[in-house]
Amino acid sequence: MRGHPYVKSALDMACWDILGKVCGRPVVSLLGGRFGETFALYRAISQESPEKMSEMVGVYRTQGYTKFQLKVGGDPDTDIERIRLASAQLGRGDVLVADANTGWTQHQAVRVADAVRAMDVYLEQPCLRYEECLAVREHTSRPFILDEAIEDIGAVLRGYQDRAMDVINLKISKVGGLTKARQIRDLCVSLGIAMTIEDTWGGDIVTAAIAHLAHSTPPPMLFSSTDFNSYVTVSIVEGAPQRDGDRLAAPLSGVRIVKYLLWLLLPAAMATGQPHGIEQTDFPPAEFRDRRAKVFDAIGRNSIAIVPGASAIDAPPIFRQSNEFYYLSGIESANSYLLLDGRTRRTTVYQQHRSPAWERQVGPVVGAEDVTRHGPVNGKFTADQRALCNFVFAYRQAFLKRIKPGVTPEQVLAEARAEMAGYLKTLAFTKDSYRKAAENALQFAGHLQHSVGMTVHDVGSYRRKEFVPGLVFSVDPMLWIPEENLYVRMEDVIVVTETGIENFTDFLPGKPDDIEKLMREEGILQLRAPTNP
Repeated sequence: MRGHPYVKSALDMACWDILGKVCGRPVVSLLGGRFGETFALYRAISQESPEKMSEMVGVYRTQGYTKFQLKVGGDPDTDIERIRLASAQLGRGDVLVADANTGWTQHQAVRVADAVRAMDVYLEQPCLRYEECLAVREHTSRPFILDEAIEDIGAVLRGYQDRAMDVINLKISKVGGLTKARQIRDLCVSLGIAMTIEDTWGGDIVTAAIAHLAHSTPPPMLFSSTDFNSYVTVSIVEGAPQRDGDRLAAPLSGVRIVKYLLWLLLPAAMATGQPHGIEQTDFPPAEFRDRRAKVFDAIGRNSIAIVPGASAIDAPPIFRQSNEFYYLSGIESANSYLLLDGRTRRTTVYQQHRSPAWERQVGPVVGAEDVTRHGPVNGKFTADQRALCNFVFAYRQAFLKRIKPGVTPEQVLAEARAEMAGYLKTLAFTKDSYRKAAENALQFAGHLQHSVGMTVHDVGSYRRKEFVPGLVFSVDPMLWIPEENLYVRMEDVIVVTETGIENFTDFLPGKPDDIEKLMREEGILQLRAPTNP
């Protein structure tokens, strides 16, 4: 099955964990063996005022950290001041990275690079497109890191040939799991390219995978790493590595990854059981039940089987389901999954929500891709959380009503930002950090994200150009509260029409009341309650 690297990553991690248990060896030894007793971590500094971010560098230095990643990528003048004040806090041997997360245009990135040329700082992924990053790289003598541009071995080889970077950010799930990440790691070691080894996000399981790969990497090539279970409040496994100051070590015993495989898959697929799919009518349902019964006999009572259907991303003009999925289900919808539970001998089909708007564009499918909605874990927003959710929802509306042919993303962003500054004054928060998070969201330039086409993150850029009919892209307002590890995001996929837009994902809940209503519905939490390992 092509595509779906984030879903495959969960499966791949589980396979490495199983292999380690069968062999009686920790995964770190299978990946190359441990170098030393521990390895160093960096600390991320979320976007705040220059003074606050500088202060946090000082705080984390007192905790033993020597590597710091500043989240920049907003207003260039503010970012220059952030870097200047943070670099003044550094001691001998400290490392500072200014991570723009694609947030600057090329000319803004060149301005920042010129302004910080005398400072001891690394520049990370300043622009969205590889070609833009390369132009900035060729303009500056500051050491350079590529992150979002690194998706596979081909991207590493291209960057090496162009001398486009000194360091890469290797994210395990983005490349499809530990197997491919190890291949890229070994290639970088042979080419002399240093790496930050981490992932896009996670908890105990992802932190364990990071630790095994990072700890088996030769120290000269391990630029830095991070742990995610220090940033979350719920532990889901036993035996996960725990940070000691600014250091981490790969565990010598495995964690129970397979038991939690379903929990990793479901958020990535954003799937729920559907009453209707696109099914064949040539064979009786009993024939497919008999076929699945043979699978249950083979896997036994203590196992589950997950069978993915074919992806629509790289499909030919006429969709063809994968042989295995069709053989067991007869369902012809793309991006579907079968869960066969050996204990109950029941089969659950997961399909994306149907969208008439999307089907008018591409024909019968089950849903659209690359959509995010956040809700409270306990099903009920607090008053402050509700206010933040309302703010993000209003920001979304401010974007959507302004997007039309003939205007640019920069115009939409500026006008929506001005409207939301007035709206923010009407909100009352009990904590200053909440208001600061909303203010920072108005300075962030990455809310109009990426093109969507044959792949979720399609090639090409629509920035600094007028919108034209037929353009499909992601609208993605978001905010962060690092003190509470709180993240609010609302993502939609839209197409520009002759008169405005059509929102393919408008059927999804967005308002707090609608999200709470959805979370009260019966779902996977009731079907399979979480248990301790």
